[in-house]
Order: sequence, then structure tokens, then C-alpha cells
Amino acid sequence: MKRVKKIFKGNEIIITFILLIFVMVFLSCGKKITEPPEPVEIFVYSISVAPQIIDEGENSTVDAWITDQNNNPLADVEVHFYITPDSLGWFSPSLATTDSQGKATTVFHSFFSGTALIEAKAGGDSKSTQLTIQEPAISGANLITIEITPLTLIADGVSSAEVKVTVTDSSGNPVEDGTAVKLAAGEKFVDIDCDGYFTQFVDSLVYDANDNGRWDPIGLISPAETTVSGVAQAIYTAGVYAGQVYIKATVEKESKVTQNEKTLQLTPNTEVSSIALESEEVSIQVKGTGGIESAVIIATAYDEYGNRVPGGISVDFVITESPQGGENISGEGYGPVSATTNALGEANVTLNSGIISGTVKLKAIVGSIQSQVTKVTISAGPPAFLSLGADPLNIRGWDYVNVTSDIVAMVNDIYGNPVPDHTSVYFSTEEGMVDAHSETVGGLAKSVYHSGDPRNDGIALIYASTSGGTVADTLGIIVSGPPYFVDFLTYPSSLVANGVDKGDVVVRVLDVNQNFVVGGTPVKMETNFGSVASGVTQDGIYNSILETELLSSVLTQDYSPASPDDGIGAVATVEARSGWVSNWVSVPFLTGTAYSKNCAIDMPGDIQYGSSVPIEVTIKDRYGNPLGGHQLLASSFGCGITGAIQTTDGYGVAAGFTFVATTDTTLKSATVTVVDQDPRGGIVLSKKVSLKSEE
Repeated sequence: MKRVKKIFKGNEIIITFILLIFVMVFLSCGKKITEPPEPVEIFVYSISVAPQIIDEGENSTVDAWITDQNNNPLADVEVHFYITPDSLGWFSPSLATTDSQGKATTVFHSFFSGTALIEAKAGGDSKSTQLTIQEPAISGANLITIEITPLTLIADGVSSAEVKVTVTDSSGNPVEDGTAVKLAAGEKFVDIDCDGYFTQFVDSLVYDANDNGRWDPIGLISPAETTVSGVAQAIYTAGVYAGQVYIKATVEKESKVTQNEKTLQLTPNTEVSSIALESEEVSIQVKGTGGIESAVIIATAYDEYGNRVPGGISVDFVITESPQGGENISGEGYGPVSATTNALGEANVTLNSGIISGTVKLKAIVGSIQSQVTKVTISAGPPAFLSLGADPLNIRGWDYVNVTSDIVAMVNDIYGNPVPDHTSVYFSTEEGMVDAHSETVGGLAKSVYHSGDPRNDGIALIYASTSGGTVADTLGIIVSGPPYFVDFLTYPSSLVANGVDKGDVVVRVLDVNQNFVVGGTPVKMETNFGSVASGVTQDGIYNSILETELLSSVLTQDYSPASPDDGIGAVATVEARSGWVSNWVSVPFLTGTAYSKNCAIDMPGDIQYGSSVPIEVTIKDRYGNPLGGHQLLASSFGCGITGAIQTTDGYGVAAGFTFVATTDTTLKSATVTVVDQDPRGGIVLSKKVSLKSEE
């Protein structure tokens, strides 16, 4: 009857779910679709175990049903299963996920007899039920009684327990002294041949602790002892692997075999010798970008024999390396954060993501024992920004085909993290050609632009987008041609012709579309006066210019001998040529005023009375430039000057003066005076000559 009632109860739950779903669907039809979604709350609707009564070493299936506040089944909800007391057995798995019907299932494996409280937790809700674990009924058990003191040992290979086997006859009297009691300690088996020991291929293995497919002894016990006053005593020595040990006692008397068995528990050492650390998720998502944002980190602690330690041992978790974006352990920062082990020797915490993608490295620590580092990747969110770049940004492709430029698209999420690898990026252009598709690696997607038709204005616009075109950017590449325009942006308005003065010259070179030519385009510079250096254009992206200097020089003549002197010694023609196009500008070279130390009267120093001699006067400025167009007035006291007014030529020389010596022999010398009458500032030159008679 109990079996039937349990099955019926399970059907009642299923029928109730179907009715609830029907009612919810019916009621939902009247709702407006514009209503905001109702927040989902998680509830444990019910929990069941089947069967509810099992023997030691047997299993029971546990089902938990999870719903929302409206009793709708919830899928993909994590359900944790617990048992109280935790020494009675264990779950496989202890964490299960609900299916589409809202059901999560696990299997409980029993160790000892007793009443167990089975609990299921999900969200902030929980429900529990009871499970009865009873000692197995073995034939003849009333004739053999086994006492083990203590019932729990440390699995250290040293600890021991006293085993007392009391054997009575069918009347309850102690059997005769010397009755042999066969003993076996190990995994649970059915002794089919009734010889007291496990016989391979004959007996049946029930509990295979290490899953190796054969019966194994656990610890040490003498194979047989004899009774004294109906009691046989033995010492059991613990094995080194934690778990349940079945001690079987067998007595054969008058061709009748009687058996009984009792269990003891080998528990792990509480001293942690090693820690295994793992994460239930190898990758989680950056906070606030959708997807799984947390991972359960599980530390499993072992003793020196490889047994899982018991519950209640504190384990510290710490983040040793991370992207420093606010990620944390269970909301408590980078640690250490403590958690205690459960009955399976497992302690767990939750790693929560921050706003920066990267790798998080964690360790678990108990005293001086540390685990190996485990890694969890925090992946970026979906694309939020796309930035385009190119190298080079100016290519000589207007008159060439398949000149290339490397294109890169940088794609990142709302926090600036590189998006996950293999995010698709699509490229297009309206001039030439660009490789159409690429996938990100480290947030970068690469493509290549190729010059060619169609050709528009020499500015190729590159378009890139991802996430359905909602995240996009545009970039312009200059597809330049040969030089077509040469312009002087800067040049000196004039220079002093001193060989030292200089001025900046800036030349810009453009192609046929008035786009900048590529950097490094040669520009040849020439001038007829002074000097100017040639070179190549710089940049090519924000400009395409040559920067150079025009250096003045001292002139050998005045190439602009205006009278009065206009101060221009020469006009330099500065020419810039790039390719087959050129341009030029004029730069006046300026001369200074007459400088007496660089000027001179050229005539003999000794002159005969009554004779006539020619005079030449040279006028130059401070830098040695000849000054033309200067009107000079010559005179001499006591003697005569013919052609007294002359003008300097392009070499700064005035000729045509004639000195006429007096015949008065009493005058022994004469002084010739020349006055520079230039309006900019004249000078006075004089020269004294001696007068003498003819020898």
C-alpha cells in the first residue's frame, strides 16, 4: 500500500502542475502585452524521495520541483541538496539544475542507519523530507551479535577498534569454547558460497568503494578468532582510505552457516595535506553585459592519504591576480574569504565578475597548504564601440591598382573591454575595394584596402560595423596621385644681403584632386641668389609640405641700380619643382647704406703741377655689397675737378671725375672731397694728394 500511495502522490503533483499551467495560460490571455514583466521569485514547490525506507548501503532518488511565485515551473535553476546529519550518506550530485518541467534530480547514497532529513534549497527557499535508513536483515543475525568500539576511526592505517562477536545457539546459550568465527573487513558483498570470504566470480559485490569492479579489503582484521564463553574478540586496524567498512562474521556449526555484519566508518584526517581547486565555469561575463556573471569556486581538501577531509574545516579563498575591475569573492573583495568544508570535504565560494575583462587567478589556503592556481576568464560584453584605423592613411593609389593599406577595427564593450574573440566585423567602401569580413582576436579585426576602380575624389571611405550594424565607424583613406599643384605657403618678404640672414620657406604639394601627396614626395628647390635646400614632403595625412630655408648672400654687384638707390641689391627667384609641376616666388635681397670703411677714392698720391688725372670712387655697404645709383659730388680746394657729378654703376663704381692740378708751385698738396648724396644716408670721402714739379 505504501508503494501505491507514493506513486499516486507523484501523479498528483504532476496533475497539479498541468492544472496550474493550464490556469496560468488561461489567465495570461487577458493580459496586455505592454505590461512590464513580473519579477521572478524562486520557490521550492515540493521534494520527494523514493523509496523512503532503504537499507544501509542502498540508494534513494530525490526529486525537487521549483516554481515561481505563480507556481510556473522554472527551468535552469540550480538546486542544492543537503542531509542532516551529514554522516549518514552523500548526494550525487549535490548541485543539480532543473529541467523544462522545473524538476531537479539527484541520488542519495547511504552509509549508516538512522533517520535522515533531506533538504532542497533554491533561491531563498527550501523544503525537506525524511528518509529512513535501516540495518539490513541478515539470516541468522539473532544468533551472532557484533559490537565495534569505537564505530568511527581515522583513516590513518594506525587507529584501531575492538570487535566483539557474541555467538549463541538457537536457545540463546553461548556456543562452546573454541568455536571458529571467520572475519572479513572490506566492501559489502553477498557471500553466496557461505564460506565467510569473498570469492571472485562466485560471490556478489554490493558496495564497490573504489569502483574497480572487484571486492577489496579495507584495513586489517584477523581472518578468524575462536570463542571463549561464546565471545570471539579481534582488533580491527583502520585502512588509509575513508569510507564505510563492512565487518562480516561467519560461523559454521553442524553444517549450518550463520552470518551477520556491522559497519564502521573510516573518516579522513582533519589535517589538510592537499587542496584541489576548480571552477564550475571556465568563463563568465563582464558585469552588467548579460550572460553568466558568477562562478562557483570549489576547493576539495584531502588528508595525507588522499581522503576528503570531514566537514567544518575552514578554507580561505583569495584572488591572486585579476584585471582589477571590481571582481570579488562572494561580495567580499579579493579575499581572503573563508568557507567551511561539507561532508564531502568541499568548501565553495562564488566569484563575481567586475567591469573589466581578463583572467582571474584564485587560490585556496588552509594554514600553510595552498592549492594550485585556478583560472576563470571574465569575457567582455557585446560590442558597444567600434574604432577604425589604417596604416598607411595615405597611399599612392590614384594612378596605380592594388596599392594596399592595412585596416584594423577595434571593438570593445561598454567598459572598454575587448569583445570576445571571433566577433564578426563587416567592411565596405565606395572607392576601390576592401576585404569584406573579419573576426576579432583580442578585440581587433583586420582587413585590407586595395586601390582601384571605382575612383571618385581620392578619399576612400571605409565603413565597418558589427552587431547587426548598430555598432559602426567610418574612416577616410587618402588615395593620392602624382604632384599636380605646388604652392608656397610661407617665404620671406625680403632678406638682407649679408650671407647670414635667412627666412623660412614652406611648400605644399597637392595631387589632381587637391589631396595631399604621400609623405616623402621629392621637391627640388632652386634660387638664383643665395641658397635653398631641396627635400621631401612630410606627413601626407594632415598636410604634405616641405619646410626649408632661404639663405641670403653678399652680392657681387647691384642688380637694381636705381637712382636714387632703392635699397634692393637683387631679386631672388625661388623655384619649387615636384614631378613635372613647379612654382616660384620673388624675394628681394636688400643692401644697406654706404659704409665709409668699405668705400674708396682711387687716384694717384703724387700729381705734377698743371696735370690732369682720372678719379674712380667705389661705394659699398657694410656687408660689402656694391651700391649703384649713388650720386657723388667731387671737389678740391685750390685745384679743379671736371665732371664733378657722377653716379655709381652696378658695381658701385663712379668714374668720369678728372682732377686738374694747379700750376701754383707754392701749393704743395691738395685734398679731394667726394660727397655721397644718397637720400638714405650719404657719406663724405676725402683723399690728400701731393703736388710736385716735373723731374
